[in-house]
Amino acid sequence: MATINFGKIKKIWKGAYDNSTAYTVDDIVSSGGVSYICTAATTGNAPPNASYWDNYAVGSDLSTISGLAANDLLYWNGSAWARQAIGTAGQALKVNSGATGYEYGSAGKLVKTAHYEDPNRRTGSGDNKEWHSARDFYTKSSATSHIMISGQLRGKSNQGNDCSVPEVRFTDTSGNHWTIPGGYQTTSSHNNSVNAFHVFGLIGGTEYRTNGSATAPAAGMIQMRYRHSSNTGSGNDTFRQHNPSNSDDGRLYANSEARAYNTQFNIWEFEPA
Repeated sequence: MATINFGKIKKIWKGAYDNSTAYTVDDIVSSGGVSYICTAATTGNAPPNASYWDNYAVGSDLSTISGLAANDLLYWNGSAWARQAIGTAGQALKVNSGATGYEYGSAGKLVKTAHYEDPNRRTGSGDNKEWHSARDFYTKSSATSHIMISGQLRGKSNQGNDCSVPEVRFTDTSGNHWTIPGGYQTTSSHNNSVNAFHVFGLIGGTEYRTNGSATAPAAGMIQMRYRHSSNTGSGNDTFRQHNPSNSDDGRLYANSEARAYNTQFNIWEFEPA
């Protein structure tokens, strides 16, 4: 009876590749975390030699990665698996500056939020008037953080043709100033008007810095001053009353509720990225 040789009827697992072993078609070996199937009989031709081997299953032998430790991250660097050691507390995983891999470093984050309110009524007039001496505004937590503020200066004018620009100066414990202007206001012939000036800006960086060289306010107490400057001289004031009460204008209180028209700010302290 004639004999027909079908060859192997199933693939044979040979384990880790051995350079001294004779391999035949359909033998399967492992090398470097990858499984290879033999396509032509061979001895001493190690995978991934394409003349004798095809990829069978791609994996990774993690034990071959030098220095692998607890909490490491693994990533493919284009030719092999690589490790990224864990960073320190508070750091975030980022793409490096060359966009060639990963690294841990500082990342922007919100540090704290707060609300400031000044209820004190003041009166006065005059060009370039400073309404009050330095007042404690906010205690800054970090030496590297910046502060974003958004709020309203509130007051009442009692004469016509008032044209002026308000501003708020913030000073850190090292004497650096950041001066943020409010919106330009003209009341023209509208006497006895109640005004609210929106103030929005950054205490930090250089855009609003008017004294010193710091790019971030020092940690500790930030103080503030409010003033206005007129474009036409004395007698043209942003306010004649700062933080007016219902004794200045009864319309400030709705339904007899004793709510003062106070200056208020929302504060966000954050670490820039």
